Amino acid sequence: MKSTAIFNHVLTRTASEYAVNEAEYAAGALFPVFPAAVQAARFPVWLRDNLLTVPAVKPRAAGAPYERADLTLDEDTFATRDYGIELPLDDRQKAIYASALDADRGKVQRGTRILLLNKEQRCHDLATGGGVPSSSPGTKWDAAGGDPIGDIKAAREVIHDNCGLDPNVAIIPRDVFNILIELDQIRDKYKYTQGGNITAQILAAILQVDRVVVAGTVKNAAAEGQAISVAKVWGDSVVLAHVSATLDLESPSFGRTFAWSGYTGAKGGEIAVMSYRENNPPALIHQLKHDVDEKIAAAACGYHLSNVLG
Repeated sequence: MKSTAIFNHVLTRTASEYAVNEAEYAAGALFPVFPAAVQAARFPVWLRDNLLTVPAVKPRAAGAPYERADLTLDEDTFATRDYGIELPLDDRQKAIYASALDADRGKVQRGTRILLLNKEQRCHDLATGGGVPSSSPGTKWDAAGGDPIGDIKAAREVIHDNCGLDPNVAIIPRDVFNILIELDQIRDKYKYTQGGNITAQILAAILQVDRVVVAGTVKNAAAEGQAISVAKVWGDSVVLAHVSATLDLESPSFGRTFAWSGYTGAKGGEIAVMSYRENNPPALIHQLKHDVDEKIAAAACGYHLSNVLG
């Protein structure tokens, strides 16, 4: 027998905070959340014409209206899908904890990680897909003569030429980051002004972006039942992008996550927690709703540097 599922405000907040604190997940930086009131709709896609085509403005005659200008926008559609998951918390297992809330939080955090890791893979596939401008360094960054700063500067200029904006986010996989911070080319940029280790914040300043996300998510690439084979989700792909966190859909932004808040109830977020009881076995079931669709909103605002390591 099951009870009615109810919206769990406390654990929904836990899911939201846990998501925000996952520093190694890049999806949130490239595809910020847009709370959608509907499950599917058309949305405007920013075009390069918006930058290059500027109407000539003539002087207004007395009594005449002002000329009007509007963006030339293309359209795409989003249609969210329910990626939800349930995690049962057996009453006997819960009794082990000194605080029952700790047991609930642990289950919700595990569920959140599952959903975020799935999202990370989907966003990786979009950001490194065929629609995004891309190239591979002629000399790998871990080889003699590698020029990561030069390669990134060239990618910056492509983005600027394509959309008139500079990238403000760089996704750098953990393995690539560990190589970069030991390169003389990188260290020479800051050694005369600072000491100690090069952090993501310092690397962001060197690369002239607001934020570097050191993408470190891993997954088991082996088939079910086989020995675990650890794989890095981002491999050695570096992505630069201009991303807008505003809710203005006409503002140029590389990607967006459309989250159907009207269904989940997670206002301003993307994961909502519903809880209900069942008696056989006696357990509390935490249902995490994640109804989203990640979309490239302006491919011209991004660049993919593939296979940067040898």
